[in-house]
Amino acid sequence: MLMWIMRILIFFILFFLIFPTLSFSEDNYDFKQNSGYWLNGGKKKDDWSWAIGGRGNRLGIELGYVVNSEVPDDMLEYPIPHNSYTDKGYKDNDGIGFDLLAFLNSNDLNINQLPFAFSIYGGVGVYWMEESHVVKSNVTNLYYEQRSRDETKYPISYGVQFRGKKDGSLMISIGNHELRGLNFSLGVLY
Repeated sequence: MLMWIMRILIFFILFFLIFPTLSFSEDNYDFKQNSGYWLNGGKKKDDWSWAIGGRGNRLGIELGYVVNSEVPDDMLEYPIPHNSYTDKGYKDNDGIGFDLLAFLNSNDLNINQLPFAFSIYGGVGVYWMEESHVVKSNVTNLYYEQRSRDETKYPISYGVQFRGKKDGSLMISIGNHELRGLNFSLGVLY
């Protein structure tokens, strides 16, 4: 329940912060302004993630991959051959997906006196994960995959991106993603 409240809250924050800054002037649809691309790495508990992203002025996209470690490395990928086992439940396997990002830029807020520019961003994604129903044998202590299922997840993300004011400047971001965890990005304006 709390997660859905957070998702709704972030949606409304993004909507009320970013939508009013969009007008029908050509300056707001100049995708060259503030545009760049980046590589992203993240960590959540024992899981690692990677992403590549790009943005125009106020909109961006990230393509991400989650390397998930919930499933035991030595799990046998077939059902257990007997009935003496402990059910460990469904565990996430690796997943792939994308995130749509919205940016609120410092120049939108007339904060231009700093030697760098920044953007606050947030977004929602769609990730396709495989989940394995894991059981542990009480006889051999081996892990087995009883069955697997595909699961679609809709994570939220948010963070801040710092960048120079000229083309070719470095971009550095720090953010949080519901599946990919705390993440760090390094990129360049073009």
